[in-house]
Formats: sequence, structure tokens, C-alpha cells
Amino acid sequence: MEELLVPVLVGFTSLAAYMIGTRALGLSSGGIGQAVGKMLEALGTALVFVMVNLVTGVIGVLAWSLLGFTLLKGLLLRPRRWQPGCGRKAASRTRRLPA
Repeated sequence: MEELLVPVLVGFTSLAAYMIGTRALGLSSGGIGQAVGKMLEALGTALVFVMVNLVTGVIGVLAWSLLGFTLLKGLLLRPRRWQPGCGRKAASRTRRLPA
């Protein structure tokens, strides 16, 4: 029941806004179908771009690994080397200021 709370709440508030707009404010409801069509068109376009980005990323990762580049292996196998601030300790040991 909890997973239906958000969709029911969105539907209720949308219906309330529609009723207020058409009855209390006297706005026409003729453009609702066109607005829904434009919204679905924009949603479809966004979905196409997400899928293109996902496929491009997967192809890039597969090509990277098939070509044998070892950057990711180095990052995954030696994480201490890439931690932020690890160079500060070495630099403070080698460079001493005169007293």
C-alpha cells in the first residue's frame, strides 16, 4: 500500500488543480489532450537520449577492456596510490625547512 501513496497523491493533486483551473478560474480544458501529447513526446525523446548514452557507455567500457588498457586495473588494484592527500606525507618528509 505504501508504494501506491505517491502515485495516488500525484493523481489527486493533479485532479484538484484541473478542477480549480476549469471551474474556479474558468479556464478551458480543450488543450489537455495536446499538452499530454507534448509531454509524452518529450518523455520519449528523453528516453531515447538515455538509452543512447547507456549504449555508448557500455560500448566504450567494453572497447576499453578489450583493447587491454590497464588504467582501470591500476585504479582498482592499487587504491592507496590514488587516495587524495597521499602525496603530502611524502612531500613533508623530503622537504624540511631550516629551523
